[in-house]
Amino acid sequence: MGAQLSDERLQNAIETSDIDIPEIPGQITHLKIPGVRGYCSPSRNATLNRVGGARLKIDQVDGVIARVREFFAQRRSGFTWMVGPNTVPTDLGERLLAAGLTKDAESAGMALTDLTHPIPATAPVLVREVSDDAYRAASGMIARAFDLTEPVVGKLIDSQLVMRNRIAQHHYLAYLDTGQPVAYGSIMYLPSLPVALLGGAATLIEHRGKGIYTTLLAVRIARAHADGRAATIVQADRATSAPICAKYGFRELCHLTAYSYPAE
Repeated sequence: MGAQLSDERLQNAIETSDIDIPEIPGQITHLKIPGVRGYCSPSRNATLNRVGGARLKIDQVDGVIARVREFFAQRRSGFTWMVGPNTVPTDLGERLLAAGLTKDAESAGMALTDLTHPIPATAPVLVREVSDDAYRAASGMIARAFDLTEPVVGKLIDSQLVMRNRIAQHHYLAYLDTGQPVAYGSIMYLPSLPVALLGGAATLIEHRGKGIYTTLLAVRIARAHADGRAATIVQADRATSAPICAKYGFRELCHLTAYSYPAE
């Protein structure tokens, strides 16, 4: 199964993994504009409304950007537009800046194809998969770890759990011996490839630098291997998670840039 996963297929999966999600009435509405893919959610926060996968001719670009802005403006929502290695045209980022978006973040698209690569899980925490109720109950901690508001995280959790029947997923919390959660991490299985997407993971700022992210990484990769996945992929923050992933066998396959437009 691993032999089928060329770098090209993994790269494409990395670039589109956060926009190729099923449409769900009342929760996820697809962006139906030719040449791009994306969706909007009930939240107006730009993080939870995504655009990407652009394949546009030069004479289409500015018109499509205007249509995307109008789509989200009608919903008074912000949005994030991901630009990656397969984006066409190659100057889309500059055009998005000219249209009023701002460069939000840069990340490394990375993949691990040896899921038996040793990763030390030595942090002084207990990591366990949690129920839906425990996941929702931890929304305050998760919001602080990601530096988001609790209502935004609550809507993100609801959207993820609604998709559970269509996209297999597992959510983990890392607990101190006091029983308090201090970090979160997720894993989702792509429906079209034997690949696991390592979703967002974050640790409360006062508990960073203790190996908790590495322990969450080890637990999730072990789960993917046990479930028969051939690879794991991640959109890794260059300043934080990317160096850790590289240390434990992940290869960088592409560069990704996120541009955002705020809610009205």
